[in-house]
Amino acid sequence: MNIKNVEELHQIAKDYEKSNKEMNRIKKVIAPVKGAIKKFMLDTFGEKSSQEFEDGLSIKLGQQNRSSVNTVKLLALLKSKGFKSAIKIVERPDEAEVERLIYDGELSMEDYSKCIDEKVITTLRIKGGK
Repeated sequence: MNIKNVEELHQIAKDYEKSNKEMNRIKKVIAPVKGAIKKFMLDTFGEKSSQEFEDGLSIKLGQQNRSSVNTVKLLALLKSKGFKSAIKIVERPDEAEVERLIYDGELSMEDYSKCIDEKVITTLRIKGGK
């Protein structure tokens, strides 16, 4: 989509803002409905089930197993087994000590400021119009 002028920008932004509000309203309405459908299907028909209706509507309930590594447990396991080579030691600044160094004048703000990365983040916020 290419916007050609300010008037078109205004109209598109108005339409976007209206649609976004409607989408958020609908999300709030459908969330509990979706939960109720899932609960009914699970309680009535089981984990992997489906229902088809005469009008062509079909409902399918499925389950996915998603896993992730619990790093706290894995680190404890590796330490207990003596696998030190599988554990990285990450160097990072001690923020309290850095603050003390700056406060005591041992580290200059000029040097410290060279270590600050700034990032510009562009945001879009469109609110009501008439």
